[in-house]
Amino acid sequence: MGSVTKLSRTRAPRSELIEVLRLINVGRKALRMAPLREIPKGVMDHEHECSLARAFERVVYPNAGGVEKVVLDTGKEARALMAAFNTDVEEDDPRNVILPFPLTRFSRRFDKGGYPDLIDHDTMSTKVAAERLGISLATVEELVEAELISVIRYDCDGVPDSLIRWSTLKSAFTIPESLDKPSSKRRAA
Repeated sequence: MGSVTKLSRTRAPRSELIEVLRLINVGRKALRMAPLREIPKGVMDHEHECSLARAFERVVYPNAGGVEKVVLDTGKEARALMAAFNTDVEEDDPRNVILPFPLTRFSRRFDKGGYPDLIDHDTMSTKVAAERLGISLATVEELVEAELISVIRYDCDGVPDSLIRWSTLKSAFTIPESLDKPSSKRRAA
């Protein structure tokens, strides 16, 4: 499911993250999933690989009105999660459950870089990987197309999306030590 980090290593108030982890586990229990001991690391601005998406093993999208929703496979799952969170479902699709405010706040802060120790610096967009390597995006895309570099592929509402792991690039190429450290730039997908 991805790497995790200890709550004590984050810069956010500990009580806030304890509440987030508690709510994650309330949701996981409703979905008949084992509890987590730590909040998963995730990719900023990525509905498939953000911390909450990894925690619920489901897609988490922003919703109108400044709240987040988790997309479930069945109406039964949605009803169970809705009851556990005491929230509602999205009008257009009853499989989309609105997340409670503390999880929405966490998601928004995470996407703005508010939890640097929860960012998965190994996973990034192909664009960020190209910038980090100092090569063109077209070159990275050609390597992916030729299947010389493996990527994680998603279809986000009909728009193809790919993420790449830095560790994959390191194993495929000789990378100078100066490029091996993530920059302080945002790692948005």
